[in-house]
Amino acid sequence: MLMLWRGCLGGLFLLSAVSGIGGENLAREASIRASSSSIGHAASAASDGSRTTSWEAAGRGGTDEWLELSWNQPIRLRELVVRRGETD
Repeated sequence: MLMLWRGCLGGLFLLSAVSGIGGENLAREASIRASSSSIGHAASAASDGSRTTSWEAAGRGGTDEWLELSWNQPIRLRELVVRRGETD
């Protein structure tokens, strides 16, 4: 399981969890859930591989928002990339 806290960053987020073998984006294979989501920015959008979709917590400015990714099997990550998404 991997948990990310929104902290005081705010904004929209996109994720890539890159494996060491072949560089595939393992975030697409994860089950994903979040503390909340705003309309049109579901948690699943954070890891769908598209740069035109993203996750956004329902309450802007909150610091207790989180995003959780989990896999059925252990994984090995080479890098985790968190990008800020575009605003609507």
